[in-house]
Parts: sequence; structure tokens; C-alpha cells
Amino acid sequence: MKICNACNIFKYSFVLVYMKYICFLTIFILNQYSWSQKLTGSISTGYHYVLPNDQVPSFIVNSFHQITNPWFWNLEDYSFKQLLSADVSLGYEFQNNLGFELTGSYIHPLALHSNDEVTTRTYEGKFWRINPKISIKVPFKTCAVYSKIGLTIGSGKISYMQHFKNNGDWNLGFNEALLEYEYLGPISLGFTGSIGINKSVSPRIAIFSEIQFTSQSFSPNKGKMTVYKIDANDDLAEHEFEPYHSEIEFGDQSESYMLNPTDKNQAQKLYKRTYSLDGIGISIGVNVTLWEKKK
Repeated sequence: MKICNACNIFKYSFVLVYMKYICFLTIFILNQYSWSQKLTGSISTGYHYVLPNDQVPSFIVNSFHQITNPWFWNLEDYSFKQLLSADVSLGYEFQNNLGFELTGSYIHPLALHSNDEVTTRTYEGKFWRINPKISIKVPFKTCAVYSKIGLTIGSGKISYMQHFKNNGDWNLGFNEALLEYEYLGPISLGFTGSIGINKSVSPRIAIFSEIQFTSQSFSPNKGKMTVYKIDANDDLAEHEFEPYHSEIEFGDQSESYMLNPTDKNQAQKLYKRTYSLDGIGISIGVNVTLWEKKK
């Protein structure tokens, strides 16, 4: 709890200081007004450390599998620790050192793994973001220092896989079972900011490195079974599962362990979860001037 509170204090303090910094730079650049236009493109990759959030663990798997395959039953308390990103950006400077940028990002959290005597659990996600940003640059003789601030618009999915191996210890009639759920969520909004250094290597090509801060979370509102195998049999392809057995709705209620309702035409209810994608990271990339006009 103390660690999460410290992370939140740091996050909001960072935003306030960064906003003041951007305002100062904007005034400075406008006072140095010089007309020009430039269209740029860039690609980059980055690593991000995730700032955790705090929430109570809850049941993660559908009750159907908790009843028929009790080794799948588990309390969920996962949170992503590290993210990798790949970014493609298009920028437009409407005057020297001041402009806009639109970035599309693919976000891949490093997979989480846990094991007990019979089950291996793997937890991973795939996300996308669109970041409209204001860009401000301060040029020097050998390089340029820049800063960006803007919004993040994104969504994605989480996959939760459980692989059971019998190892001959249980008299079940099979040796392996594989269960995977996919959690989907709505589009969420957030905030992003960065400070970086840009170094030209030719008249049109530059390399850059930047420190980034992003504030965003992912809250799935539904889930569905995507894999269900017993030994070599694909039961998901061979059988039509009822909604209660194959779908999840995340909300403000959760059904009890061992519950087996008579109405199975509704998805099972589980408590809402929020997964932090807040992060501090570093990225490196290449920037190319596509078009330029000066006056």
C-alpha cells in the first residue's frame, strides 16, 4: 500500500512539474519566432518499468472450470512489471521548433509466469496506443533538446493461460489440460510526456533518445474462452459451450466458488479488475525529414 501511494504521489507531482516546464518552453519558443514548416517521420523502440496499482485479489477463472477441473481455481493478483514498445510517428513543425506529432504504438508487457505442483499459469497482454502530442524543441550547436506532451488513447487484450500436467499422480483419465481466456476492454484515455535529445547525422536524418512517462490503465469488461484442450482433443472446437461456461462479465459483483446456476445463458460475473500500464521508460529511434520549407 505504501509503495502504491508513493507511486501515485510521484505520478501526479511529475505531471504538475512537467506542465509548468512545457508552459515555460512554449513562451520561450514563441519569443524566438521564425517561420518554417517541416514534415517528419520516425520509428523507435522502448523499455518501460510499470508503476503498480493496489487492488484486492479476486477469482480469475470461470466457475465451470473451478467445478470440473479444480486445479484451475485460483486467486488472481497479477500486475505487469515491464513493457516493451514499438512506435511509429508522423510530425509536423508549423514553425521553427514548435509542432505536433501523432504516434502509433504497439505495447507488449513481458509475460508473467507462476507454477505450482501441477499447473503453469502464464499471463500476458497486447495493447495499442495512439498519442497526439505537442512538440517543443530547443536547438544547440551539436544537438537539440526537445519535449513532448499529449494524450494517450488505447486499448488491447490480456491472455491468461493455464497448463495442467497430471504426471500420473491423479486418476483423472487424461494427462494434460490447457485452458486460455482472453480479456477485452474498452478504449481508455491517459497522459504522456517525454524529454529527449536529437542528434543529426545527415541533413535529413537524426537519431534520438528520450525518457518517457505514461499514465494509463486497462480495465477489461468482458472475457471469453479461446482455448480448451484435454490431451490432444480440442474441446472448444468440438463442443458448443453455454455462455456461463465460456464467457465472463467484469463488474461490481462476483459469483461464488462452486456455484452452478440453473440459468447458464448468462455470462459468469467477476469483479472488475484494473491493470496498470503507468510507466517510466526510455526509447531510442531514428527521425527522417520528409519535407521542409523555410522562409
